[in-house]
Amino acid sequence: TDKTHHEQNSGITLDEYWKEAESSIRKCNDAGIKMCGTVSTIWGSPCAGGYPTDMNKAIDFVERWFDIGAWDIEHADHDGSAAANEVYEYFTKIMNKFDASEIDPSRHVCHFHELKRGIGSANLLAALMAGVKHFEGSLGGLGGQPSNWIGDRPVRGTGAYYYKDPDPRYVGLVCLEDILVQIDEMGIGHTYDVDKILKLGKQIERTLGRRLRSDVIRNGRTPHKVGKNIPMEKIY
Repeated sequence: TDKTHHEQNSGITLDEYWKEAESSIRKCNDAGIKMCGTVSTIWGSPCAGGYPTDMNKAIDFVERWFDIGAWDIEHADHDGSAAANEVYEYFTKIMNKFDASEIDPSRHVCHFHELKRGIGSANLLAALMAGVKHFEGSLGGLGGQPSNWIGDRPVRGTGAYYYKDPDPRYVGLVCLEDILVQIDEMGIGHTYDVDKILKLGKQIERTLGRRLRSDVIRNGRTPHKVGKNIPMEKIY
């Protein structure tokens, strides 16, 4: 939704990119593949001063993705700009805009980055309370500036790398290990084996040879809160 962020990553205009998206969706559908559309810089941008997008404009982008055939939508905060009250307001608007009988809430995917502000978990909870059921995280918070798919081939971003922090731990998504333990200890049902995920997080650190961002793989789980899950629908 931010022109500078978009062009710095893709090297083409938004109009050109929408045409690319329509072409890609047709090819995916022909191959029996469901495609996810992304709406990013909703709450701010790492480029051009980081100003947030008008929420109605972001919602228009979501509607356009569905109109051209995207199966689900990734709602992204790529630089950790969002605050919990803004997240709740946005996803409440989304849930009111798109009827659950036509578009299941699971087709709205929440994508938060965490850049040293420590609010990713609060934002996740705000989205959860607004009705979102599908979240993305990465082991150790790995990630960074996106690549793109232009003209049927992957390309790197065309602009300068815009994450200023030299610490590579603070560019990626919220940690899968941490948000999974948060959800588990709130008693919300899920389908993960938490202990195996924590072991995998430790293995990723050993493989990369450096400390990543997860806290729970060091501090562990709260013993008396383990295994008390309740069905997801009970929280709404």
